Amino acid sequence: MRQLFSVLVSLVFFLSAFLLWPNVTLATSWEYPFVVWDGYIYVITDEYVEEVNEPVGKVTRYSDMHQDTGNFSNFYKKGTTYFSIVKTDTDEAIAIEEAEDLYRKAVREKPYTYEGGGGDNSNWNNFLGDTHEETKEERHLIGGSILLGVLLAIMGLVGYYLFSKRRGNSAK
Repeated sequence: MRQLFSVLVSLVFFLSAFLLWPNVTLATSWEYPFVVWDGYIYVITDEYVEEVNEPVGKVTRYSDMHQDTGNFSNFYKKGTTYFSIVKTDTDEAIAIEEAEDLYRKAVREKPYTYEGGGGDNSNWNNFLGDTHEETKEERHLIGGSILLGVLLAIMGLVGYYLFSKRRGNSAK
């Protein structure tokens, strides 16, 4: 039994080293800041607009590390609102709200063709009613924490079993 406990302790330390070791993250190199709306990339300009119409959408996913689906942006955070611009067709440009009454122009460039990398968990989130969309890093951290917790619980149970058994033998 002592050998089993030693093996479990070694296994926990070995797996902990992988879970707690700093991950190397490779960032995507973006050519320019942009938002995606209605299936098109709109490149952020230095120009600000004063007159906007109604909201037309908002950023649904943000990452400066990797591409994503939906109304994605590599610059603006989730929830940032898009507006149509007075006397400008949305096929040309839209305005991005940076602050109250401060709108930056984004010019339509080309279709956004990214279809996702298979890591989309939106169906699960919709089922749970969860509006937070986890990143791969968050899922990795959550999974690692659960695994570490399970291993520590197993180790605790084995330790308790061994301690109880030894205590029972010493009473004889």
